[in-house]
Amino acid sequence: MKVAYPKKISLVSGPTPIEPFRSLPDWPPGLKIFLKRDDLTSLLLSGNKARKLEFIATEVIKKKADTLITCGGIQSNHARATAVLAAQMGLKSHLVLRGKPDMEAQGNLFLDKLVGAEIKHITPAEYEYVDRIMEEEAEKLREAGRNPFIIPEGASSELGVWGYVKATLEILSQLKKLRLKVDRVVCAIGSGGTYAGLFLGSKAFGWKVRVTGFNVCYTADYFKNRIGSLITSFLQKYRWRLKVNLEELDIIDGYVGDGYARSRPIERELISAVAQRSGLVLDPVYTGKAMLGLIEETRRGTIGSRERILFLHSGGIYGLFPIAHLFYPPAADKKSKPEREPIEKLDLFSGKP
Repeated sequence: MKVAYPKKISLVSGPTPIEPFRSLPDWPPGLKIFLKRDDLTSLLLSGNKARKLEFIATEVIKKKADTLITCGGIQSNHARATAVLAAQMGLKSHLVLRGKPDMEAQGNLFLDKLVGAEIKHITPAEYEYVDRIMEEEAEKLREAGRNPFIIPEGASSELGVWGYVKATLEILSQLKKLRLKVDRVVCAIGSGGTYAGLFLGSKAFGWKVRVTGFNVCYTADYFKNRIGSLITSFLQKYRWRLKVNLEELDIIDGYVGDGYARSRPIERELISAVAQRSGLVLDPVYTGKAMLGLIEETRRGTIGSRERILFLHSGGIYGLFPIAHLFYPPAADKKSKPEREPIEKLDLFSGKP
């Protein structure tokens, strides 16, 4: 299918590499994993967010906006990426964040403040109505003479979806040069735009691959509906004559754990094991949970043990810093907390995530 892309600005230092993943000791024999290193995109290591914002930024310029408004959790990668983008474009940023105003400025929140973002803190209950709250904030800014532009959660709009439609073509070109065939693409799902782009891209370019996502919040059914609606509206808006079967959306539930942006010991142990064995740093919100899901579902047989997997590393490294104490407790706490198991003793296939 011939695709005409909307205009974009260049935010991604790419193409980002595809490289083999160095297996963990417990990895099932025969399973081959390759990494799409989108954690190495620019915009201050904004991961998959940079690809979506490339397209949205052109609309910001077209509308002559002077303020970007978006939302997310207190450690939102997307909100931070938007704040950095605003600073680079000479604009203001206004972030609506779920979390308490007295939280210590670490990780993404520190960077939000460092680049000058205005922050409105709201409660989890209020976040259920975050779109309305962002519109109310925009109206206040209009009354003050400013021209705001609202970017939805995760930049997962029809325009943002283009980021991973285009990334799919980049991946296909790289796989061809590497003479590499993969059976499945795996990614984390937090708002749905990345998965929607990969799914649409695979269909548009005739890539016979299964696109599998692990939701890190809400439920698989929630995201099947949300992503299905996003795909449908994308096809209508851009008049794509592409038949897609939404029944093929492959979203696996069960790895939200203790909740969005909350990590459990098993996830932190996996992140440590991967870092020590391969030098690859996963994040606790997205890729750590998706990698755990990939391991467990391979063990269970849902994913074939001899499949060739392309795992999308979507970034998120700044999310580690606010929870560093959970990996390495301060000296005063060490006596009351058990030592972490050596990675050689970890049973990542215990069936007890």
